Amino acid sequence: MAQKALDVFKNTNFKLIVVGNSRSRFPNELLTTLEDQGILVRFSNEVKYNYPELMRNSFYKFSEGMKVVMELGMIIRELGLVSENEEVVGIAGTGHQGFVEEGGGADTAIVMVPRVSCKFNILPEKKEDRRDVKEIICKPR
Repeated sequence: MAQKALDVFKNTNFKLIVVGNSRSRFPNELLTTLEDQGILVRFSNEVKYNYPELMRNSFYKFSEGMKVVMELGMIIRELGLVSENEEVVGIAGTGHQGFVEEGGGADTAIVMVPRVSCKFNILPEKKEDRRDVKEIICKPR
């Protein structure tokens, strides 16, 4: 997905941040290409955060990609890569093979305001401040 994002967002004003599972599962050549172009690459297994199981399971009810995209937002906030109320587009999915051999990939995209894990499960007083997911662009059916 990182290579496709690099191709799609090339020559745009978007700030691209790539979050992979682990360095050992990420192609070295792609990592070098991304870093040479100034794109931030981080790995979830190198970040300390707490994603409550109840929240993970709730987002799985939408789709695997929704669970992952919310986690990605949490990771980039934990690392301070985006500001507290900055809206971002998160893209994730069921993986390169999906649930069946011919499916998968980036099948979920949302506009969101990422939260750090210690504030992830806290609801602000004002209803309009609770809406961290601003828009669901797409998700699998």
